[in-house]
Amino acid sequence: MNDRFYRHRLAVFVLVCFIAAMSPAAPALAEEAPAAVAAEPGEPDEPDEVEPLAIAVAAVPGFVVHGAGHFVAGDSETGWKLLGAELAGVGLLVGGIGGLVVTGAADETITPLVGITALGGTTFFFSWLADIYGVSATGDGFGLPELERPPLAASVGYQYVYNPTFEFNHFVHAGAAGRLSAVGLPRLGLRGDGWFGVDDANWRARAQASWRFMGPLPDEAAADGSFLDAEFGLIYHDYSTYDFAEITGEALVRGRLDLHNYAEALRGSFVEAAFGYGLSQYAHEEHEDDAWSLLLFDASIGMYLGRSATGYGEFEIFYDHRHDGFAGGGKLTGLGSGAPGSMGARLTKSIAAPWGIQIGFEAGSAYVAGLDVVYRPGGSR
Repeated sequence: MNDRFYRHRLAVFVLVCFIAAMSPAAPALAEEAPAAVAAEPGEPDEPDEVEPLAIAVAAVPGFVVHGAGHFVAGDSETGWKLLGAELAGVGLLVGGIGGLVVTGAADETITPLVGITALGGTTFFFSWLADIYGVSATGDGFGLPELERPPLAASVGYQYVYNPTFEFNHFVHAGAAGRLSAVGLPRLGLRGDGWFGVDDANWRARAQASWRFMGPLPDEAAADGSFLDAEFGLIYHDYSTYDFAEITGEALVRGRLDLHNYAEALRGSFVEAAFGYGLSQYAHEEHEDDAWSLLLFDASIGMYLGRSATGYGEFEIFYDHRHDGFAGGGKLTGLGSGAPGSMGARLTKSIAAPWGIQIGFEAGSAYVAGLDVVYRPGGSR
């Protein structure tokens, strides 16, 4: 009976989030609730009753007053926290956009001001989605995080790209990631990904090294799924059909916070963000262009799925500000076209651990959809 209950709640929540995220209103860019008792993996808390009215209020009028769903549900403490997050997002948006107007988007200040604007927009949007999640999920939510990460992960699959500027559409993707636990460096991670065109002479490769300051590691359990990483990457994208290539070097700081650390009612959900800087350059057959800088920022809000000890699962909605990927920048009308980044959703779920799938969709000036088979042995919740 519990399984049917959770499946029903999950279906309702994903449907509400999909409608909310695609709504024209969505941007391009009291008493303390009792603390939930942590459940053992595979043994969920006894679910509380979900209030349909609170979900409806959070989804519609709650877009204007974040936390409204929790106020209706009687959890005013979480409601005030989400309202505070909304106001912080609005303040960052106003400050960032106002700064761009006052400075005329001058080269000296445009990078930090665009970063502030993007952070404000995602804070506003994500605090709204957190309100919907909190009144849709009870107990420990829809799943548990991995407390020990696998030492190795690999994936292979298909990616479709629709970009009217180029002729390519179909790619094979392959990727692998691991931590050097075998040589006593579990905090050091290495990752490589490749996308290889099937219908065009086009391919993209990315190599990355990362260092984990805190968070889940192989054979070293963490308190929750929160983490903090430094990432360094190199990307090479070859457009042989058009006789040029793009080379990008990047450095980022990436962090995740499980949201029960902010409000207990949001247990089972998380936010993740990365800030960084990149240098990119086009290489032609006859000459090379000067390098230019890239503001790197991405953010997501998501929830954990499933409770089996050796399984894994996440669903997230994300914003990516970078413009050098397959999706490119946001396609809007007017002067703002191309300035924002892309938005999308991604589902990763074990089917028969350690095997699973990853499904993703991203929309910017181009549209990207992908399906991968995932192999992740050794992690645990």
